[in-house]
Amino acid sequence: MVNGLYNFFEISDMENVPEGHGAIFGKTGSGKTSLLHLIVRKLSSIDKTVIILDPHGDLVKNLLIMDKTIFISPLFRTLNGRRMAIRMNLMEIDELDEMRINAVTETLKMLFSMDQDYSQGTWGPRLETVFSTVVPDVLKNKTNATLIDIERSLMNRDFVGSDYLRSMYGRNYYEYIQSTMNKLSPITGNIFLREFLCSREVTFSLLKNNIDRRVVGFYLAKPELGEFISRMAGSAVLSMILNAVIFKRIKDATIIIDEIKDFSPYLLPGLFSESRKHNLRIIIAAQYVNQLSRDLYDSIMGNVSWIASFRVSPEDSHRISRKFSFENSRIENTLLNLPDHYALLRDDEIRLYRIKDIIRYSDEEIIDKSY
Repeated sequence: MVNGLYNFFEISDMENVPEGHGAIFGKTGSGKTSLLHLIVRKLSSIDKTVIILDPHGDLVKNLLIMDKTIFISPLFRTLNGRRMAIRMNLMEIDELDEMRINAVTETLKMLFSMDQDYSQGTWGPRLETVFSTVVPDVLKNKTNATLIDIERSLMNRDFVGSDYLRSMYGRNYYEYIQSTMNKLSPITGNIFLREFLCSREVTFSLLKNNIDRRVVGFYLAKPELGEFISRMAGSAVLSMILNAVIFKRIKDATIIIDEIKDFSPYLLPGLFSESRKHNLRIIIAAQYVNQLSRDLYDSIMGNVSWIASFRVSPEDSHRISRKFSFENSRIENTLLNLPDHYALLRDDEIRLYRIKDIIRYSDEEIIDKSY
């Protein structure tokens, strides 16, 4: 098949990362991770800031770049006999002004109301009222407020916000707030997620740590965390990235989201919107187009300026080929039959690239470079 491709496309090695937002598609093992690996290394070599969200783990695990990589994981590690954990705060805020308080409140509502793992399809006026009332009050009244403070404040009779809610719902108050407690408990009741997302004293902060010219890799490996925790942690991290962008703490950076189907589909449009103001490049990757909701797919295709595709399924080849060219029927057949580590890329023209395999490291090297 490779020889046959020479008749239609010149095969070359990728020299530069395409400009603008991008989307990468391809079946497992076809070379998607290798292309992302190549992109990160090329950006790092010219001192660009890169943030990676990786639900598989292979990409981040094999991107150790001396003095540049920051390796972040919800998993506990043991160092010199002590249990260590990265501690972050989903509600972290750098200044207590109305814009930031409103941004954190709205991002939390977006996360808990629209992400299937958190909301399980349930949201309504009751939860809207509780979140809109309690989150701003907790941020204003608790130093370094966390989700645990929301839980405790709702159960505290002296809390200002809960006084307002009690005045509305009287004897049914505790029944009324139960739905909110149910939203928070998957995080606050999980030993990994509680330390990773609900820590008052953080060890890593997207708002305060200097990540300029660094590669920040979030290791969200489903084989180690489990699919449910990986998805929840990933969407929570994406919401923190969105807040950091809104607060102008992340700019001039590339954000890479592997397996976009594992993240909240309602945060990505907000990130695309903010990207224009803060010079962000967003690159997403997915195995199958049909795993993406119609709204998410349309949002991606409406914002990306380049597409790369490895070998894909027949259904996906039909949809993706139309993004390459409406007239070239050869594209669809090519996407079905590409050998591993060959990708068709369309930006200002259509090119065929040969992608080398990634550099691999041992577990000991990875732990030594962990943040």
